[in-house]
Amino acid sequence: MCPRASTAARRLPSASRTASSFLTGKPQPRGEAMSPTPVQDFFAALDPKLRLRLLRDCPQRKLRRGCHLFLPGDPCEGLCVVLSGRLKLSRLQDSGREITLGMVEVGELCGLECLEGLRERETSAQAMEDSRVLLISRARLERLLAEQPDLSLVLVQLLGGSLRASQLVIERLLLKDVKARLAALLLDLARRCGQPAEGGIRLRARITHQELAALIGSTRETTTATLNQFRRKRLIAVDRRQITIAAPDGLQRLAS
Repeated sequence: MCPRASTAARRLPSASRTASSFLTGKPQPRGEAMSPTPVQDFFAALDPKLRLRLLRDCPQRKLRRGCHLFLPGDPCEGLCVVLSGRLKLSRLQDSGREITLGMVEVGELCGLECLEGLRERETSAQAMEDSRVLLISRARLERLLAEQPDLSLVLVQLLGGSLRASQLVIERLLLKDVKARLAALLLDLARRCGQPAEGGIRLRARITHQELAALIGSTRETTTATLNQFRRKRLIAVDRRQITIAAPDGLQRLAS
């Protein structure tokens, strides 16, 4: 059984400027958070008072690893913000094969179908680890938009980011070389959920080889073999299933 409610609320952590500088080779302006490419941190874009109001007034839900937040065909009741943990978005083909569309990290939105006027979910969202999400109902969202028109711009930007994310997934899957696909994915994960560590940028999330394989449209065996190649070339380091990006320039050359 998955717990359904939570009363705790906390401020979300911001991404690291140091991580961004390491990956891009350029210093990040002071006070500017690392941009999680391409999806924006919804909470970071909100006025602090509105952020606290949402945390106070909106229900929260706890999900254990493997539990679903929603499934295709579920009512499209509103937006969801990840407060802790990580979700996987996927779509089921007619053949029954599951296609992984991407991951939703802390601060990011899922359930954007409601912004398109859809009444039913077209995708599924599943917790990849124990997670907590904030639920913003469609009715509450409409009231907020009426009260704060500037929020419309934030949501338009988020939709644009979501579209760009979909384009990047397609581009990644169209790359013929598994090495290029995996390198591009690791760089994207480093930007979105990386933190400075000894020897490079460590991915905060522990991601299984099967999960990586699903994200690049490959098999677990091929993904494991490719990761081992990256390790031998000292592009990455792996310790207890936690990946550290040691040579982003080398991964970038493979990805491009």
